[in-house]
Amino acid sequence: MNTADSPHSSITITSEEINLLIHAYLLDCGFVHTAYNLCSESRLRYAPRFKRHIPRGELVEILSKSLLYKEVEAHYKGGEQVQTCRQNFSLLEAHNCSSELPAPLITPLPALGASVPKPPPTRAAAALSSISTAPRLSATSAKRKASPTGSNSQPEKKQKKVLPPKPSVDERLGKGEFSLSLKGHDSEVFATLWHPTNYRILGTGAKNATCAIWTLPADMKAKTHDKPITVELHPDNPRDDTVDVTSLHWHVNGEWLAIGCYDARLRVIDRKGEMYLNVKDHRAPIFTVKFSPDGKYLVSVSLDGLAVLYDVRTREKKRQYGTHKDCVLDTVWLTNELFVTAGADDFILMHSIHQDSPVRKYFGHTGEVNQVRPNHDCQMLASCSDDKTARVWDMYRYPLLDSDPEVLPGLEKIPSPVILSGHEHSVNALVWVEAPNASPKILTGSFDKTVRLWDAVSGVCLRVIAEFTKPVYTVSASPDCQWIAGAGADGWLRVFNIEDKDKHWYWKVTDSRSGIFDLDWRAFKDGTTEVERLAVALECKEVTVFDTKAIHESFE
Repeated sequence: MNTADSPHSSITITSEEINLLIHAYLLDCGFVHTAYNLCSESRLRYAPRFKRHIPRGELVEILSKSLLYKEVEAHYKGGEQVQTCRQNFSLLEAHNCSSELPAPLITPLPALGASVPKPPPTRAAAALSSISTAPRLSATSAKRKASPTGSNSQPEKKQKKVLPPKPSVDERLGKGEFSLSLKGHDSEVFATLWHPTNYRILGTGAKNATCAIWTLPADMKAKTHDKPITVELHPDNPRDDTVDVTSLHWHVNGEWLAIGCYDARLRVIDRKGEMYLNVKDHRAPIFTVKFSPDGKYLVSVSLDGLAVLYDVRTREKKRQYGTHKDCVLDTVWLTNELFVTAGADDFILMHSIHQDSPVRKYFGHTGEVNQVRPNHDCQMLASCSDDKTARVWDMYRYPLLDSDPEVLPGLEKIPSPVILSGHEHSVNALVWVEAPNASPKILTGSFDKTVRLWDAVSGVCLRVIAEFTKPVYTVSASPDCQWIAGAGADGWLRVFNIEDKDKHWYWKVTDSRSGIFDLDWRAFKDGTTEVERLAVALECKEVTVFDTKAIHESFE
């Protein structure tokens, strides 16, 4: 390296730069798993330049320039031999000037679909061919010639039994073979949610101020169901028609169902449809309601910028949080005492049931934060926003707001979230996909009419599903994390296998009001019976339930 007094610039090459270039090259080539291994083993995530954009093909361009330097180095003296040199320059081979054309290093492959020439036959093959084509008259041939049907008759061939083609999964879906249609609402169905312990009970909420609790048959082939328990959510003003159901959430033991509505009222009903709680502590529509994991508390968030905490048993308001500067759009519990809220002020806040002020603050989004979802152990948090990105936060590495991060062990600096960038419009739905012994993934849906699957650790986009023709409203993953689903305004439910791209199934709403607003995918075990069902909330006033276990078994 040159000293500071040297008139020439110093040249430095670090292993970090080389690894970053190779990492980008592997991603360009589609070697996602190899790139992930390199990133993990070389700890590239912690490199200062990891977030720096590397143009596509950067490594190839740098190597091409090095070949040009090798050419200059080899030919700078000139001469006749240099002028007539026709040899290539290679990164791995030494260059020797020669006027002869270089021999090809790789045998060219035939074009796709072209016939491959056969090698000349050996003597043994030719001899066998001449024997097999020689004319001969067998006893069978003689009998055929003497047949009364004449010499032009053909030998009788044994006809194979032709079976009708097996219907595809999509055709069987179109005939309703794997599904059950629930009709009972009088307007668009916005929300659907399975009971936490009983696979036969489903809660749904609609635009016309109604909530229904359905009891489904144990066997989907029955194609019948009991009449649902329907609860009319009467508004304060009888002329008020803005009582759309925006959110549903079951209590941990399935005893109660919380309902968030556009009329700013929080309602809780029991399994029989009886009203347990009906309060109005918000001044604007409630967007999300959630029971705590232990069922002791219930939190509601609203467009008025407030989050309100209730004691479920006493039915009293315990605390009110007003720390967001704009609408609060979503909330989710992390523990029995901590929950987070997402706001239109671009912030995510962690709250405690023991204090009014937030515990931690997560910032970086530059648009409304639409949804937040924790991973299975609630150590990581995923969020999606109108800024066209989703982000993954290492929650507990962020400092407490009432503490100095310099004095907290292990918190030398605030960590940067993993940014999932690639959507071209607002990202409004996400879900974690955490299969055992696999890198965690995140599925996102966007108004750019695409669904994307991401590696939650590296932020690499693993798959883009661009078959939708209108905005995607909702996404889901199968309980075993082997299948992913997306649906939205175009009325198509599209389901894909993560490992095998040839395995997928589609279902289309046939009504002119074809929007799909919500998906809930659950698996249950009833004794020795394993059940897996996907509920779909539809604009056409119906709910369709799929037996996804039977669908996926039909692929085998």
